[in-house]
Amino acid sequence: MKKHKILSLIVIAILVSMLFIPSIYTEKKVRYDESCDEYGWFTHYTRIEDYNWGRLCGVSERGDIYLLFVKHSEKYEKVIESPSPIGFAREVYISDSVVYVGTWNGKMYYADPMNGKIIWTIELKRLHTYFNTTNNTDIFNGYDILWGNRSGYFYLLFNHTIYHLYRDVKILDKYSYNFTGYFISSYYWNGGLILKFGEYLWEKGKRYLYHIYYVKDGKIMWNLTLPASIDLDLRYYERDIYIYEDYVYYYRDSLITVYKDGRRIKELYTEGDVAGLKRFGDKLYVYTYLGMQNLLFLYNKDYKLLKRVELFDMKSLGVNKYDVRNQRVSMYENNSGYTVFLYTTPWDWDSTPYIPLRMIYLDKNLNVTWSNWAKVKWAFDVYPTFNKNEFILLSEDADLYLVNVKERVIVDPYGWMDIKLPIFGLSLFMLWILYVLWYIVNTKKLKPPEIW
Repeated sequence: MKKHKILSLIVIAILVSMLFIPSIYTEKKVRYDESCDEYGWFTHYTRIEDYNWGRLCGVSERGDIYLLFVKHSEKYEKVIESPSPIGFAREVYISDSVVYVGTWNGKMYYADPMNGKIIWTIELKRLHTYFNTTNNTDIFNGYDILWGNRSGYFYLLFNHTIYHLYRDVKILDKYSYNFTGYFISSYYWNGGLILKFGEYLWEKGKRYLYHIYYVKDGKIMWNLTLPASIDLDLRYYERDIYIYEDYVYYYRDSLITVYKDGRRIKELYTEGDVAGLKRFGDKLYVYTYLGMQNLLFLYNKDYKLLKRVELFDMKSLGVNKYDVRNQRVSMYENNSGYTVFLYTTPWDWDSTPYIPLRMIYLDKNLNVTWSNWAKVKWAFDVYPTFNKNEFILLSEDADLYLVNVKERVIVDPYGWMDIKLPIFGLSLFMLWILYVLWYIVNTKKLKPPEIW
């Protein structure tokens, strides 16, 4: 066989083998454990420091309590069934030490989330004797549980009146207030209650206001009215306010205004738009978005900057445009450091893009030790299991999932065929052109000279 034919066959063989050069890539597989999905109507997460366990408490629509204890690969589940069919769980208060569950018909019970036992049951409809608001003694609704403890002392808000009650629905105190707006949340502090209300101003272009009150012994000790930076569709997100003890942190764009005891004490400017705050002791952690980067700033009690940390570069996700409005931050402490989740909430998804969830592990010095990302469901909250690539997600439909993100290396010999086939065809065509040119040149060399 002539050399040029051998050479041609070798080139063709090389081109054919190029078709099967495999594409190697990492695939993320997201698996949702739906065994506890019904318990996402109300949730609360607690870290049990002595054992470095995490405990998630969730409540189902029918009023059952679900407890999930997690630590790396160890998991323990328990369900506290409602003592009777109490209907829809209209009102729930959850703290680290107790869970109160109340319903539309005035039945309430509270339980110990550590041992998973019911402590006491209460018939709120007895309060009709005191309230005298309706003749129907089978229904008692329109109330909010503000706070309660294991001993059975609790506070109810009803018709702008706060009732301090005991187990058998004995009224210890009651105080009437002229609150503005509808109730959002409460925080017990130093013998009083910090209450957050929301108000719509329809006549002023759907503006939305926060009203924050600190009440104690029948007096309004201080109050604040702050405008929301979000539109009406985002009202339940409450992303402008963070309350810690008697501090109120109000943030908009790159400005954080700090209030203590109702008085403004500090204005703090940061790099980028603030997306969330967290405070542990005297240290304040501020999360911002600047350009395509997720940043973390650490401040001391005097608001002096201690550290700036680059958490995530959005360019690695192929994100070119970033809208901070529906992005949320959750931060949790553990024995080795911190777990941070950055994720997209479901509000206003028509005008703001979905950004994949980012998971970051930090050591005690806020050095990033590990990070990853995954495309998951729109989330209201995300909780850790202290196991990398595994977390608990509360979805937009109030479903609770244990999510596991697995990565595997895929070797696909048929990958990129839409690119390799055109290159293969073009290479063959060029090889044929070269062969034709070679043939013409050699044919002329072998042709005898013409005789005139």
